[in-house]
Amino acid sequence: LPAMIIMGYLLCAVCILIQPRFELVHFFILFPLGSFFYGFARIGCRQLIYSISAVNQTGKLFGIANATGLAISVPVTLLISQIVEQNGVIMGYAGTAIFVAMSTIIFSAWLFARKS
Repeated sequence: LPAMIIMGYLLCAVCILIQPRFELVHFFILFPLGSFFYGFARIGCRQLIYSISAVNQTGKLFGIANATGLAISVPVTLLISQIVEQNGVIMGYAGTAIFVAMSTIIFSAWLFARKS
């Protein structure tokens, strides 16, 4: 299950990274493919929360996870907008992909370190 989550987010980041480097036809392939990988990662996260939490705590954990994601997205969105303004759209896609990949790697390492 953790491998599905990690690979889903990393493959989604790869799709984000290469989307603007091709023509529009490729975008229609890469965008759904990235969404597919993202969906796998989210399903894995959902199953992980179900497996580690008590039934009466599941909703609270989902709320915390969603609130944390929204709180982090505000400064990241502002940062990416500055990158796009200064360096162009392709660098904005690259910044988004790097953020997704790095946060996946950092949180995975943190969770595995806590587990062992």
